[in-house]
Amino acid sequence: MWLGNASTSTGLQFRGAVIARAVMHAISAKVSGAEAVMIAGGSGVMATVDELFQLLPNVTSRAICDGCLVMPGAPLISTTDRSCGLDALSCPPGEVLRRGSIAWGSTISPAALLAPTLLSTVKTPMLVQHPQYDETQLHMNRADPKGSTGWLPATKRYIAAFGKAVRQVLLNRDGGLYAFSAACGPRNTSTLLAYDSFACLPVACQVSEAGGTAANVSDSMMSVVGMFLRDPMFRPVCVDQCGVGLCNPHCSVPQCF
Repeated sequence: MWLGNASTSTGLQFRGAVIARAVMHAISAKVSGAEAVMIAGGSGVMATVDELFQLLPNVTSRAICDGCLVMPGAPLISTTDRSCGLDALSCPPGEVLRRGSIAWGSTISPAALLAPTLLSTVKTPMLVQHPQYDETQLHMNRADPKGSTGWLPATKRYIAAFGKAVRQVLLNRDGGLYAFSAACGPRNTSTLLAYDSFACLPVACQVSEAGGTAANVSDSMMSVVGMFLRDPMFRPVCVDQCGVGLCNPHCSVPQCF
């Protein structure tokens, strides 16, 4: 998560935080004529993005929080009922952050990496992209097993509540300012890096200029990133609000404009 600065007794090195600062120092020597610099990454990068941009004081800073929301909340099946294995994907996200922070020697608390705190503390203008049904986190929270007839009732309720929580935490951030969230469960949470999703996954949006009346449109993340990076007057809020379940019709079959 680019937060490490520690070594272990077995010789493992965690130096992500050192590498991130070194990269920004290298960039600072090359962008003297740039108007703006954008950093994209997960929750670890976004938790330090304000500090990283202090190394570039004379450029406009922008951040894209790419599939970065680590949602708080108890797993469907507790760790007392099913212990974590050696693989991080077998363990709930909160527990992974707790154990990981110790190993990494991170100076940032695990709580600061959780979505509600992260989104309320970053000062850099930030576009937040996150799917409402993050398959990785649902798996880590033990909420993805299917029976022969489909979702088990308790699992279905948990998944619905998870999607609602993602929508709510995004909309609580200044009314959802600079958000892109499809009601999907993609194989890859990085819509920014998956071309079909980036260019061909429309989401219902409200787009307005600062202080203006919002217009209802349907935009891909490609369009929203363009607004966010090129014109600070536009304020896109794109969060699917279509009820319970994986209900964006373009999740499985992207539709390019």
